[in-house]
Amino acid sequence: MSSSAAVNPPHLRRLGLLALAVGVLGAGCRVMPGASPAASTPPASASPSGSAPPSPTADPAGAFFARFADAPPPPYRLLLEVAISGLSSGTARLSAEVAGADYRADVHVELAGLPARDSQVVFVDGTAYLRGAEGEAWVAVPDYRSQPPLNPFLLLDPADFSDEGADPAHGGLRRLHSSAWVEEDATLGYRQGGVRDVSFDVWLDAAGMPVEAELDFQLLGVDPSGQQVDLRYEANYTFSDVGADITIVPPVP
Repeated sequence: MSSSAAVNPPHLRRLGLLALAVGVLGAGCRVMPGASPAASTPPASASPSGSAPPSPTADPAGAFFARFADAPPPPYRLLLEVAISGLSSGTARLSAEVAGADYRADVHVELAGLPARDSQVVFVDGTAYLRGAEGEAWVAVPDYRSQPPLNPFLLLDPADFSDEGADPAHGGLRRLHSSAWVEEDATLGYRQGGVRDVSFDVWLDAAGMPVEAELDFQLLGVDPSGQQVDLRYEANYTFSDVGADITIVPPVP
């Protein structure tokens, strides 16, 4: 796969992780022949290795914001399941390790009209390193943006959330709700439109640790190439090993 690969449809280039289903995200990407992935951390467990689980607290929401409203929030392992509908449709399932804005993930994508695809992505300091099946060359993509974000807590503001109390539908976990977008730029670079109809719920255990989250939003407007975009995302997050020792580095040539 070379840097002269054909540019994908503009709206697919804006889909972030779902665009992995169609391979390289456009011309000008740097190919890193023979690169190998960064060393992985141990498999996920119920709690970070060598540390006791946090104790229950009378104020789970307060404990959560005390940990996650700081910059950066603690690392974690993540299972992210995404459904997209609208002008394009499909699903994605990611198993990831997340540290601040950086992450590495194994991705399985099924996008309507295209074969299912398994990919890997390592994102460090604003650049994504992408590849398909094991053994393919890594492709460096500067200014890559994944939608939905793998870390929805980077701009966490307690004032954006309401505490909805225990949620019987989620085993009594404490539910926090927000209608604020989770990133600084809600236009996502679109000439017109951007993110609409945001619903963000986070479920906490008795110690204030996030267990699950759900981020639903619409992406509506005209992208920089003039392509009309109308998509609905439903993203379900399952967190584990919150506070684990996770470091993300680029693939090594």
